[in-house]
Amino acid sequence: MPICGQQGATGATGATGVTGVTGATGPQGATGATGPQGATGPTTPIGLGQSAFVEPGTTAFAIPPGVNSMIVEAWGGGGNGGDVPTPGTGTVSGGGGSGAYIRQAIAVAPGQPFAITVGDATQPSSVVSGLFNITAAAGQNGVTSTNITAQGGTGGAKSTIPNAITISGQNGDDGFRMTSTETTVYQGGAGGNAPFGGAGGKGAIGFFGNFIPPRNGQQPGGGGGGSVSGSNIGLGAPGMVIFTYVRNTGLGCC
Repeated sequence: MPICGQQGATGATGATGVTGVTGATGPQGATGATGPQGATGPTTPIGLGQSAFVEPGTTAFAIPPGVNSMIVEAWGGGGNGGDVPTPGTGTVSGGGGSGAYIRQAIAVAPGQPFAITVGDATQPSSVVSGLFNITAAAGQNGVTSTNITAQGGTGGAKSTIPNAITISGQNGDDGFRMTSTETTVYQGGAGGNAPFGGAGGKGAIGFFGNFIPPRNGQQPGGGGGGSVSGSNIGLGAPGMVIFTYVRNTGLGCC
């Protein structure tokens, strides 16, 4: 029978083995509770809206929903160029003056009624609502004369309204007659240019029995070109009214 000796001392730990393959991903945990709703952000404006009135006459207009302020712009009608209906009289004429311009920012309320009047040639334009009342003056007609020069029409006078931008219309150019040893040249005055608006019409030219007719002014508010002996008249342009506003709701546009 063998005899067992005492157990020997434990040997040193062996080297770590190779890492095993990663196990499969466990199931996804339950969704956490929904957090509280954040504060409502500020309302974003839809953007600029604009209503333009270009036909001469009076129109009714109501402020659209969501509009609390707007900019009003108005031009008076342009003056006509001077009229020379009879040929062979040695007559010239000046150009018509342009209409005046006015711009004003105002507070309004949705549904507020306005009466808009767009002036034809030689007529003012106006915007009225309750106590609010602005007018853009019209240009004056050019003068007809048998003198060497004929005066252009005066531009519409600017308004004196607090907190508004007001600019007088431009005067029409003078017409003139110029004689040389060979011929006489007749030059009608050009119409005045409207501030931020329409250009004035060119004046008529007559020479050697021929002529180039005058041109009408351009809308808004341009003055008509002056005529010369027997030429057509250059008409002043109608004025215009424009409303520009910012709408602050999601309602459909007007």
